[in-house]
Amino acid sequence: MPSCVLAFGFGIWELKAYFSAEGRALDSGIGIGSCLAGIGLIIYERYFLKKFKDVSYCELRGARLWRVPGRHAESGVVSRFDP
Repeated sequence: MPSCVLAFGFGIWELKAYFSAEGRALDSGIGIGSCLAGIGLIIYERYFLKKFKDVSYCELRGARLWRVPGRHAESGVVSRFDP
């Protein structure tokens, strides 16, 4: 979410610079590109949240993303993220 706000904020700032008296075409391109990046980040965030809607925060905290030889079976932590 903060990245979307940052992208839109930077895009608006660049577009304001473009429409000022000293505006350049580069400001327009960067402003439009930044706003498009903000839209892309919103679409990606919705996709990511839909993909992980069934995964709870507690499962992620207890997940082992790698195996420690000899200790995995003793820990009792079983997660669907384990290979």
